[in-house]
Amino acid sequence: MADDDVGLTDASQKTPPSFSGSSTLLVQRPYGYISTTQYNDVDLSLHSSALYKSEPEGTVIRGIVHNRNPKEIGVVVIVFNLFDASGNQIGNAYSSVDFLSPRTNWSFVTDPILHSDLQFYRFAHFFTGSYGAGL
Repeated sequence: MADDDVGLTDASQKTPPSFSGSSTLLVQRPYGYISTTQYNDVDLSLHSSALYKSEPEGTVIRGIVHNRNPKEIGVVVIVFNLFDASGNQIGNAYSSVDFLSPRTNWSFVTDPILHSDLQFYRFAHFFTGSYGAGL
């Protein structure tokens, strides 16, 4: 079945302001979990995103993120807030990439969204961190 574009967000959204201090995140990988420390000053932009309903993956958000940094970023997680028709938040959608190359685009697809009452979404946050080479 072909993809049907059922929603768009504003293009060129930037990383929200940094939190003071840093936090850590455990990232699940096929071989276990990796601890990563958050970067506070990373220049990423969300160029485009759209909500797609298709088989077999179900409803997902697809889009493009641009890494404007001169160095590789160890891990990037993009987070979206999900809403029903009444404007109530019903959950989140996520996608992540490891070792994002400098000054490149990342074409992401979120994990399948299981909420049948999903009507729209909004960009929420980038989590960026290091557990290897790069920043």
